[in-house]
Amino acid sequence: MSMIARMAAPISCLTIVGLGIGLSIPLLTLEMEAMGISGRMIGANTAVPAIAAILLAPQIPRLAARFGTSNLLLAALIMATISFAMFMLPIPFWLWFPIRFLFGAAIYGIFVISEYWINTEVEDHNRAFILGIYATILSLGVAAGTAILTVTEPGTPGPYIIGILIFLIAIIPILIWHSRAPKIAQEEQSNIFRYLLASPTSALAAFTFGALETGSFSLLAVYALRHGYSVAGAAFAISMVAIGSVFFQIPLGYIADRVDRRLILIFCGCTGMAGALSLPLIMNTALLYPVLVAWGGIVVGLYTVGLAHLGAKFSGPDLLSANSLFILMYAVGSLISPALIGTGMDIWNPEGYIGVTVAFIALFLLVAVWRWIRNPAIWRPANKRDSA
Repeated sequence: MSMIARMAAPISCLTIVGLGIGLSIPLLTLEMEAMGISGRMIGANTAVPAIAAILLAPQIPRLAARFGTSNLLLAALIMATISFAMFMLPIPFWLWFPIRFLFGAAIYGIFVISEYWINTEVEDHNRAFILGIYATILSLGVAAGTAILTVTEPGTPGPYIIGILIFLIAIIPILIWHSRAPKIAQEEQSNIFRYLLASPTSALAAFTFGALETGSFSLLAVYALRHGYSVAGAAFAISMVAIGSVFFQIPLGYIADRVDRRLILIFCGCTGMAGALSLPLIMNTALLYPVLVAWGGIVVGLYTVGLAHLGAKFSGPDLLSANSLFILMYAVGSLISPALIGTGMDIWNPEGYIGVTVAFIALFLLVAVWRWIRNPAIWRPANKRDSA
C-alpha cells in the first residue's frame, strides 16, 4: 500500500475537521455576541477547549491502549458532532461551558490521534515535508470553514447543519481505513510529562506557537487598531498572518528533512522575534502586510517542524505520549497568552503586545539554542534519530 493510501484516513479526517473548526470558532463567538454575552464571558467560554485539552492529554495514551486508536478517534468524532449540535438548542448560557468542554476535548483528541497516526506512517527522510503538506491542507480547510459563514447566516440552523454534516463526513475515512490505524499494545508508559525533559525543544516549540497563534488571532487586531488602523484593516492584518501558513510549510518541511531540525526551529524562532520587533517600525508602511505573511507562515513552522522532530525521536507508545504532551503544551500556550499579552498592553499601550510576544519567543530560543550547543549538528544524517 502506498504512503498516500496509508495516510489518507488521518489527513482527510483532519482536513474535514479543520473545516469544522474554521466554522465553529467564529460562529460560536458571533452567537454569544448576538446573545448579549459580555466580552469577559465570551473569552472565558473560548478558553474552555484549551482547559479540556490540558486535562485530557495525559489520559490519551491510556485510553488509546485500552480502546484502540481508531475506536478512540471515532468516539471523538461522534462526540464533536453531538456537542456541536447541542449549541443549536435553546439552553441557558451556563450550559455552553460543559458543552464547549466536551467539544474541545473531542477536537483535541482528534488532533492527538490523527497526528500520531500520520507520524507513524511517514518515513523519516521526508517526515517534515509530508507534515508540511498536512499543515498546508489543514490551513486551507480552516480557511474554507471560516468562509462558510459568508454564505450562511449566524442565528439560523444553517451553519450548524453544515457543521454537523462536516463532522459526520470526517467519520467516513476512519471507517474505511479502520484496520490501518496504529495499535497501542501497552499502557505502562502513559506518564506524558517525562517527555518534557526528553524533548524540551519540541515541547516548547508547541507551547510558543500556541501562545503566538492565539495571541495574534485575539489581540493583533487590537494592536493594529491602537496604531490607527480601521476595523477592516485590522481584520486584514490577521488574514495576512493566516495566509502565510499556507505558503511556507512545505518549503520549511523540505529543508527540515535535510538539515538538523533543531536549526529550523531556531530559525523559525529568530524570524518570529525579528518580525515582532519590526512591527512598531512598519505598522504604518506598505511593508506591514508582506511582513505579516512571512512572519505568520514561518512561525507556524514551530508546530510543523516540532511535530516532525518529535516523530523522529520517538515511536510506538512513546510517540503517542510525546504527541499528547505536544498538544498539551500547545493548549497551555493558547490558554495563557491572551491574558498575558492583554495585561502587557494595559501596562505598555500598545507595545506590550510586542514585549510579551518577544518574551515567549526568547524563552523558546534560550532552551533551543542551549540544547543545540550541547550537541551541535548541521546536516541531518539519514536513518538516525533526531537529537533532543
